[in-house]
Amino acid sequence: TVNYNMATKLTSLNLTGGLNFFFDKKAMELVSTAINTAEGMSGIDVGRTTFEQAVTAMVSKEEAENLVADYALDGEVKKLPKELGQMAYLTNLKLEWSDRAIGFVSKPITGIIGLDGVPLFKDFTVRLAMEYVVDGADRGNKLGFLIELPGGEKPGNYYFFRIERIKKNAEMSVITSDKALQAYILELKEDKLKDKDFSFELKSKNAAAYLSAFRTFWGE
Repeated sequence: TVNYNMATKLTSLNLTGGLNFFFDKKAMELVSTAINTAEGMSGIDVGRTTFEQAVTAMVSKEEAENLVADYALDGEVKKLPKELGQMAYLTNLKLEWSDRAIGFVSKPITGIIGLDGVPLFKDFTVRLAMEYVVDGADRGNKLGFLIELPGGEKPGNYYFFRIERIKKNAEMSVITSDKALQAYILELKEDKLKDKDFSFELKSKNAAAYLSAFRTFWGE
């Protein structure tokens, strides 16, 4: 759904949909497992999102009703339709225009329906920002996607994916506090980090600066 406020001249969006990008399957399984096993996570109130409308449009009204009914009855969905099998499928994604970012910035709480086809249905701190480049010759638009898990006495792990178009290619930087994921990505051979015009790598140098710059969109 799209809303334009004539008084403020600002556009806001309430979205359900997928982000498709190249990433290692097992690496994303590590992220899914971390989310599924984290304490203090809330389920998604799908009735307050555009999830059912999105599934109706992408798959069918019957499938949408079945998914919502299964989730209401059991509190989980065992299998997602293949149409929802993107690397990240989100709902309750509320974006507002930000002059500071020169792009759309999300509200901090966003629902993750699934990661790479693994059902999650969790609503927690997930931030997303799309920055538009006006006069970039070699560099294009950027997308940042930050997952922050709740913690107890100490903060939970975070997973930050930063995608930027450079010339004709897209490059993704992965920044995480998850030691297991760090170790796994570092062991991947170079050919496993590339796919046509897209590549990714684990960032450790300047990682704090990347993350800090991203957080400023929320005044942090």
